[in-house]
Amino acid sequence: MVASSMTGVILRGTAPSGLHGHLDGFDQPSRLIVLQWKAPQSLLDHPVKTLSTLEHWLRDAFDVQPTTLKTKSKFSASKQGASLDRAAWHILELGKVLLQMLEVPVFHPGVIHHVRKDHSQSGLWNIRATTAVLDHFPEDVYYECYFRAARIVSFMAKTKPDSDEIAKLQSRLKCQHIDQMQGMIPRGRSTYPLLSYAYNQRIPFRHLGEGVYSLGWGSQCRRIRGGGIDKDSSIGAILSHNKASTIRVLSAAGLPVPVQRTIDSEAAALVAARELGWPVVLKPADRDRGEGVTINIREPGQLKRAWQEARHFSTRLLLERQISGLCHRLHVCDGQLISAWRRRPKSVRGDGSLTVKELIDRANAEQQALPPWKRLKPFPCDDVAVGCLAAHGLTLDSVPAKDDWAPLRPFNAPAWGGVVEDVDQLIHPDNVSLAIEAAKLFDLSNAGIDLITTDISEPWYRNGAAINEVNHSPQSPDSPQLLEKVFASHFPTNGRIPIEVFVGRSAAWDKAFQKQQEYNSSGFPCWVTDHQRSVDCSGRELHLMAHGLFDRCHALLCRKNVGALIVVVSDQDLFLTGLPFDQPDHLQIVGDWQPSPNDRSWKTLLSWMRPKLDSPIVDESE
Repeated sequence: MVASSMTGVILRGTAPSGLHGHLDGFDQPSRLIVLQWKAPQSLLDHPVKTLSTLEHWLRDAFDVQPTTLKTKSKFSASKQGASLDRAAWHILELGKVLLQMLEVPVFHPGVIHHVRKDHSQSGLWNIRATTAVLDHFPEDVYYECYFRAARIVSFMAKTKPDSDEIAKLQSRLKCQHIDQMQGMIPRGRSTYPLLSYAYNQRIPFRHLGEGVYSLGWGSQCRRIRGGGIDKDSSIGAILSHNKASTIRVLSAAGLPVPVQRTIDSEAAALVAARELGWPVVLKPADRDRGEGVTINIREPGQLKRAWQEARHFSTRLLLERQISGLCHRLHVCDGQLISAWRRRPKSVRGDGSLTVKELIDRANAEQQALPPWKRLKPFPCDDVAVGCLAAHGLTLDSVPAKDDWAPLRPFNAPAWGGVVEDVDQLIHPDNVSLAIEAAKLFDLSNAGIDLITTDISEPWYRNGAAINEVNHSPQSPDSPQLLEKVFASHFPTNGRIPIEVFVGRSAAWDKAFQKQQEYNSSGFPCWVTDHQRSVDCSGRELHLMAHGLFDRCHALLCRKNVGALIVVVSDQDLFLTGLPFDQPDHLQIVGDWQPSPNDRSWKTLLSWMRPKLDSPIVDESE
């Protein structure tokens, strides 16, 4: 692949605090970069054909459909013409895709400023662009993704996009990009789909570090990590992480749980199994995701093997009397059940004509047709699968009836995958009440209650059902309907508070104070700030360790008692840092000030705040 590099200087978009601002009207924090790229000769000699090849690659290898080139309003095309500009745009598109492969929540595609020849180095071009960025994120991740995007575009420009070449490139990306770089990404499980939904709903978010994100501003702000939210009790989270503690809390409250023993030796496990009665389940007390769990243990030999497996994960082990039925994940949010899912083990579904082996082969072939980063876990055809089939009276040569499931694993676990089925319309009301009560016991606003039952439509007290686990920060299917319910509960106003901007000096402050009183009277505690002075809703001046307008605005947007924010802009700091928010609701230029007609910085800054205003700009400067 052809080499490329990125300048180490961030030209604009960073505040004194190190946070990134919103440049160029972006709806995500962003920064200005320069990427040096050696354009392939084929693009310069045969631009139409080469661009067609690139777009074929992007469609077939990355599922990227051609989109309109996004440029600055004063964009000047390169002297080589639209082909070079278009290829540079494909680098930005692919850079975003490479970041998203790592579940980095970058959704804005970026904008091109210009593509110009680097006269200091032969054959190189400088691509100047604004790209979305996260605060407190490893710089190397961004650089590497855009480096690779440039190299891959150069490679694709000179390579025919046949199926073999596409498969080889995808395989290299899986091994050399995703597998190598995933460990560099701070995140909580399930965070990416939540942030994707938030972005589509225009809920502002920032990364705080360690995979924790703040969503929304001021009084509407919440913090999340994975499926956990700041409303969750930290004590409840600790208790729910330990399976023995979970069972004790549930049992003390009279809720149904498996009969359980804590064991410290293989001999103790055998004694406990005989007391409880076979079959039993052996599991680590302090691990999740199904790690080290063995179910359906029916004799001492199985128990010995299960013990040896579980000891790889923890020294604290539990033995339980097995509960009949399948696990059902009941997702409780703010005291309401928002989803119920039956969690089948990894299985293939019968069609009445194919054998189990043929169903497995077909399912794996369908997955192989997808890019590696979009594939499900493989459908196994090994000794474990054969054993699971035998337990249900099936073999690899059996022909399951239409819609009958043939299990290939003993239970649903992230390491193997599984099948989830929506049972919202089937669940009995008493089982709903049980799940809500379990979440309340642990003071969890967001909880996944695992209920094992033979029939979710029957009340738990009639069929021997039991709560197996209470999950803080639950992983749930990436369902738009489910995400809509979660966000409706946690972010009823889309996480936004009113923000107004007054451009000017002393008269702007007068207008700001007048507007502040209106917000206060309407039930929105309103704060006012400029680059040197900040005032709370009572008119008291705040002392902040924040320098400049960006950091002062951001400091106030972090505060839970801020219901509205008025910003007085009288200098050009925000042109260098970017805006501390994506856009204000209202912008007014006040009569005691206006920029010089030739002042490009002011014109640019005002243009960032204008494009999507819900109310018109009022200009009182004349």
